[in-house]
Amino acid sequence: MTKFQEIEQLASSIPHLCGPVQGKFLWDLVQLTPKDSTIIEVGVFYGYITTIMGAACQESGRKVFAIDHNLPGNQFGFRKIA
Repeated sequence: MTKFQEIEQLASSIPHLCGPVQGKFLWDLVQLTPKDSTIIEVGVFYGYITTIMGAACQESGRKVFAIDHNLPGNQFGFRKIA
């Protein structure tokens, strides 16, 4: 089992809108960034991809910052205007 597969298996219990294919793509993309990169994720949902990218950053000096404006009681963060 690869490191990605181990992390994806752990992260799979987190509610998510994307899956292992997107997770693996982002895992590989993170690995291609310079060792001191800062990665920003906008729109976290529950953190499935954040978890995968964070694990991909371990021991490399890379950092992930996650930003989400999710409103309490509204899992998608949508607001009705007017």
